[in-house]
Amino acid sequence: MGGKYKGDLKYFDTSFEARIITIFRLIPLNTIFISRHAPETLQKSDCKNGNDTAAAKKQDNIRTIYDTSCLTDSIGPIAGLYTLIHELPQTSAADRLLAVAPCDTPDIRPGLYRTMFHTLEEDPQLAGVIPYVNGNYYPLNAVYRISPAWIDCIEQAVRCKRYGVYRAISSLPVKILQCDGLSVTQEELNDIDTLEEYEKYQHKWSSKPIGNGEDCLLIKKTLIMMT
Repeated sequence: MGGKYKGDLKYFDTSFEARIITIFRLIPLNTIFISRHAPETLQKSDCKNGNDTAAAKKQDNIRTIYDTSCLTDSIGPIAGLYTLIHELPQTSAADRLLAVAPCDTPDIRPGLYRTMFHTLEEDPQLAGVIPYVNGNYYPLNAVYRISPAWIDCIEQAVRCKRYGVYRAISSLPVKILQCDGLSVTQEELNDIDTLEEYEKYQHKWSSKPIGNGEDCLLIKKTLIMMT
């Protein structure tokens, strides 16, 4: 929104970013990665060498990473996934599940992600679960199993300049989760792109609780929140 980080927008007495982190802390997470566009002061050599630089801040299990789109062009949200591939330690697919959320969707709820994770766990052949609401797919509000095949799809999409996330993983076995019966609304998943949309959503938000410990899942997961 005007080139500014939308995670800093206010949601009642907190920010979008803090709100989403609070939601996902209801699920035991190894690490929360916040993917941001690299600032101009971050040299391309730093991006190429990863994010273990002074610009990459760490706090508990929260880590800010700067996407490698600074090496080429602005390539959109897939840059966060591409960067994450090079940030995660080598691990088996069974040990690494990934939740994805844009930084400008503060109305997301843990129940949807709980359902998607359960679906992914029930079928080890699945590469991901993507919600589908009112004729729209939401690959940026999805969960994925990080595997060699998934990594190859993301890297190949960037190499071939096909930057749509849904298109990038379309060859993998992905479950489309029909959300009509899950009390999930399109407003929960729609991102906020303009000041007018932000003002409209401000009138609709309520301060109801976002969940409790019963929403927790006892498996290792990672969240990436993307600009």
